[in-house]
Amino acid sequence: MDNKLSLRRRSLIRDLKYSLVFGVAAVSILTAFLVFDFFLKQSEREYQANLIDYTDYLSKTLEPPLWDMEDELVGTICKAFAAHENIAVLRVFNDERKALCDIHSDKTARELTQPIVIHHQGRIVGEFELGLDDAFYRKRNIELLAYSLAITLVVVAAVALLLQLILKRLLQKPLGDLIEHIEKFAAETHQISIEPGERKEFAFILYKFNEMAAQVAAREQALRDSEQRFRALFEQAAVGVAQVETTTGRFVRINRRYCEIAGYSQEEMRGVTSQDITYPADRQVTRDHMASLVAGSSREFTLEKRYRRKDGSIVWVNLTVSPMWEQGERPNYHVSVVQDITARVQAQEELLRLNLNLEQRVQQETLKNREKDHMLIQQSRLAAMGEMVHNIAHQWRQPLNALAIIINNIQDDYEFGELSAATLQEAVAKSRRLLERMSTTVDDFRDFFRPDKEASDFAVERAVQDAVFIIGDSLKNNHIELDEKLDSGLIGHGYPNQFSQAILNLLVNAKEEILQRKIVGGRIEIRLHPQDDEAVLSVGDNAGGIEEGVLPKIFDPYFTTKEQGSGIGLYMTKMILERNMKGRICASNGSYGALFTIFIPLSSHRSN
Repeated sequence: MDNKLSLRRRSLIRDLKYSLVFGVAAVSILTAFLVFDFFLKQSEREYQANLIDYTDYLSKTLEPPLWDMEDELVGTICKAFAAHENIAVLRVFNDERKALCDIHSDKTARELTQPIVIHHQGRIVGEFELGLDDAFYRKRNIELLAYSLAITLVVVAAVALLLQLILKRLLQKPLGDLIEHIEKFAAETHQISIEPGERKEFAFILYKFNEMAAQVAAREQALRDSEQRFRALFEQAAVGVAQVETTTGRFVRINRRYCEIAGYSQEEMRGVTSQDITYPADRQVTRDHMASLVAGSSREFTLEKRYRRKDGSIVWVNLTVSPMWEQGERPNYHVSVVQDITARVQAQEELLRLNLNLEQRVQQETLKNREKDHMLIQQSRLAAMGEMVHNIAHQWRQPLNALAIIINNIQDDYEFGELSAATLQEAVAKSRRLLERMSTTVDDFRDFFRPDKEASDFAVERAVQDAVFIIGDSLKNNHIELDEKLDSGLIGHGYPNQFSQAILNLLVNAKEEILQRKIVGGRIEIRLHPQDDEAVLSVGDNAGGIEEGVLPKIFDPYFTTKEQGSGIGLYMTKMILERNMKGRICASNGSYGALFTIFIPLSSHRSN
């Protein structure tokens, strides 16, 4: 351990020295650059100042001879001026741009100035161009660079000495102590603390290190506590939880509840695989789901399956499997969570059985209700047949009376010797006409009550008139006026005889209410007209209407306000219209009595 710490200290010092060398080199380069840049700018300023001085001097010296046009004097001045060591090029021109002087030395000019104009008394008398020696300034810049490097070396030496003192006196020991405690910390010895030194910087670092060590120690303790809580939760969970080896299906860790569900002890569970305890019929579907999970096609899966317990009994479980690997990693382990759902499955099976029994009972009750409906229809038909017999008797009364008179006349003619072949033939012909009329009446009533075999298109107006034909004579005998206004050409679809019977029920009820309440001048109105895609038929009377408390109940089966009523007429009317005709009926009170309104859909085509 000591050798490791010694090596680490030496390594740290070596790294610090390297860092020092690199730092000093960087500082040296930066210092040299800054110093040279400073002197270079200073040299440039001197150059510009000299250039300005030279141009000012030449402008003032050449102004008089150029004004007086003394060209020789101008040449003399130029030669004297060009003898200066800094002058490389000098050109002088008069006001007509004629060269008076053009001197080039063997020196290299740095740059030529722009033509500098010379004025005298507001007039241009000439101009000149000047170029200074570049070699002079290059030499000056080299001297400045050497001077800069000398200053830089002094600065670098001072910085290196200072850093060496800092390294020896301020960094080596604190860093060595820090490395030693870091080694202990890496060896999971978290209960450590370093005494801070005199330097504030390292004291702050060591304080933060001690704070970090304390936090790590606290988190390590919290992690141990969390692990204990997890183990307790794992063992006491209400569902079965297990860590399973993916490739073999063997149980690595398994809690108590999982063993109870599977019917094995923990030691026995480690000797079997998940496929061993799976019911044979469910093994393939489990393998398919696991293959999809391993291939990455699914993130997790849930299925209901069966386990065969150690004692041979079957238990239903809800199994959820989640991988313990990230995408692209080797699928080593997965987590299986199982919940015993045997009671729920049994309850579902029992519910299914009850539903099957319920369906049978519903079918039985439906058959019973159909029988009741048939009975109600039969009762309604019997009631209507009673009305029919009454009407047939009324229809036959006059023909029978006429037939009796004919028979009596034949007897009288025979007794008095007045019976001749012509008289007998006439009497027989009259009798046959009367009998045919009576037979036609019976056929009409029989067709009305004949059951419809299948739905068909029919004329709504004709169905209403058939109902009126049955009850028409009865209304006349009771002095009840019948007012009909029926639009023709309306075609319905359904069972015309049943529809006529429903209308007949409404007419019979209206007649009975008028008679029961002894209404003088009884009246029944029938109206038929189209509305949108429906035929609307209304049947109203002047019997005073229906009580408001009774009105919502009049279509209920066996509900009646009559002493001898059966309570099935309006109920059957509603059933016929809603079930067989796909229509509807509503009842209300009109101005003088009850008003029943029927709506039935019109067929896709209407009669022309």
